Amino acid sequence: MRAHQNMLVLVAWLLCGTPAHAVLGEPVASVQGDQIRLQGRRKVSSAPRFEAHEIALPNGARITQYATPSGRVFAVAWRSHLKLKLDDLFGGYFAGYAQAMQAPAGPRGMVRVHHVELADLSVRETGRPGAYAGMAVVRSLVPPGVDADALR
Repeated sequence: MRAHQNMLVLVAWLLCGTPAHAVLGEPVASVQGDQIRLQGRRKVSSAPRFEAHEIALPNGARITQYATPSGRVFAVAWRSHLKLKLDDLFGGYFAGYAQAMQAPAGPRGMVRVHHVELADLSVRETGRPGAYAGMAVVRSLVPPGVDADALR
């Protein structure tokens, strides 16, 4: 009976997705709160024109926020075994993204690839059971001289 209960809890958790809060366009100060709430380990890397704040979660997921020198999140990347709740990642940019995702997406298969281009938001994501990854970039916030396509 105990194994059955554990399986039900696992299935419910998988269906709900893993919450994340590295929010596009918001101040980078939220990263520390994300680290504590998600019980992850944070690593900060500096580049000449931005900082990368990576949070490694206990379940193996990795969420990286890219912040401008003034401290605003201009891009978020993720890699996870579970599908993340992108509304938490995208904040105010999620509504436009969700609307764009309602358009037909081509043939169904095991691997889903989405590329969404909106006025100021670019999202690329791939997903298949057990492997989800993507990146969202707010183009107007990308620091001069940074190639957002080269970020990972």
